[in-house]
Amino acid sequence: MIKKITLVFAIAFFSIYAQAQSFTALYTFDSVKTTSGLVDPTAVPVAAGVTFGSFSAAGVSVNPTATGRFSYKTWSTGAVNGSDIYANLTGALNPAEYFEVTVTPNSGYKLSLTGITFKMLRSSTGVRTYSVRSSADGFAANLPASINPVNTKLSVQSGNVFFWNNDTASTSTSQAGNTITLSGASFSNITSAVKFRFYAWNAESTAGTFSLDNVSIAGAASHSIANFAADTVCLGDSTSFLDLSMGGLGGPITSWAWNFGDNSSVDSTQNPVHQYFSSGIYSVTLVVRDSSLHRDTAAAMVIVDSVGGSFVVSVTGHTATFTGVPTGRISPFYFWDFGDSSPVNYLLSPVHTYSVTGTFSACFTVADSTSGCIDSVCHPVVIIATGIAANTSEVISIYPNPSANGLFTVGLGNYSNKTIVTVYNIIGKIIFTKELNSSDRQLIDLSAEANGCYFIGIKNDRESSIKKITINK
Repeated sequence: MIKKITLVFAIAFFSIYAQAQSFTALYTFDSVKTTSGLVDPTAVPVAAGVTFGSFSAAGVSVNPTATGRFSYKTWSTGAVNGSDIYANLTGALNPAEYFEVTVTPNSGYKLSLTGITFKMLRSSTGVRTYSVRSSADGFAANLPASINPVNTKLSVQSGNVFFWNNDTASTSTSQAGNTITLSGASFSNITSAVKFRFYAWNAESTAGTFSLDNVSIAGAASHSIANFAADTVCLGDSTSFLDLSMGGLGGPITSWAWNFGDNSSVDSTQNPVHQYFSSGIYSVTLVVRDSSLHRDTAAAMVIVDSVGGSFVVSVTGHTATFTGVPTGRISPFYFWDFGDSSPVNYLLSPVHTYSVTGTFSACFTVADSTSGCIDSVCHPVVIIATGIAANTSEVISIYPNPSANGLFTVGLGNYSNKTIVTVYNIIGKIIFTKELNSSDRQLIDLSAEANGCYFIGIKNDRESSIKKITINK
């Protein structure tokens, strides 16, 4: 018997097939005034499937220093007026001084961001270095930077740090070419908000400024997101699948196609229940389509666990020696019930002494604490009183022993009352029983049994005994 503990999970890996709406969001800062405070009052860009936040400033002057661009002062210093040698800069990025903007996918959408471009301007004593970081790694590292198209007034130094090359260059015109490349898992198929921070440092004076203008964020928003959850089950139980897909621009989800990873037929129901016939880890995929026939795919690993066990037992007198063989995908534990109301035993191969004769149902249980799967196997253990009465033990005979063909003859001498002959295999299972009512020799046919040791029990109103016999064909 196998029980189940259900562990629900929702792990999906999105495909590239969902309909995508490309966008290029442009921040112009047209409404910025010298009294605007720390948040850009300009209307934010608009694109399908994504919400763009307003630019804000932190750790700098309380108001902009110019109109029509995002410009602030009181940045960390470290540059010397007139020096153009990058190695001579002494300042360091201050994580508390930055401009910030947030990009958020709308419900039912995922975003893939590809890049950021912007113009930069400084005053004559303004910052010489700047970089861009994101919340994807907790603002730990500068994002990949380049100058494209080439601008001789700007360069990128080691560590993706932008550098204003010439201190005497004109500070009246914003410089273009600042480019951030976004790629990889951190910016592909994202379903939660991501923040970008623009850091600036190495100003020549705290009165020096750093300005952004025409910040462009490029990417694509897609919809009809496929997703699902499934049970972790034990072998013999059915796996339930729950569709968590969401429709988008193309309308609601209208079709589902499930591949359960076991060569079974594709299932088109929304929330199917599927039976696996072998334990293992299965790769399941779900393909959904919306009313506009746009498609997306999700995939997840589904676990079908199993545990099991078997055991052998040998009996000598009242003492039984058990050997358990547990099987399981993870790390099973086990215990024994010897069937005689004695305490549960947790050894793999215990030795147990029964206090009385009889037939006992001994059970070996194997369980897995991770999956909750459990299985038990039970076998009868026969404890029979040994010894034969002095006046009859030499009369009863069993021959040949060993037997070369599985045929044994039981002789009862002159005793003619009813005698029960029972044969047990090595684990105590009854394989033969016969009632003898004659003192004549009686044939016991075990020719169908395999080679090995067996026990023959003889019981009548004068005695109860057990003898070992051997088949050796």
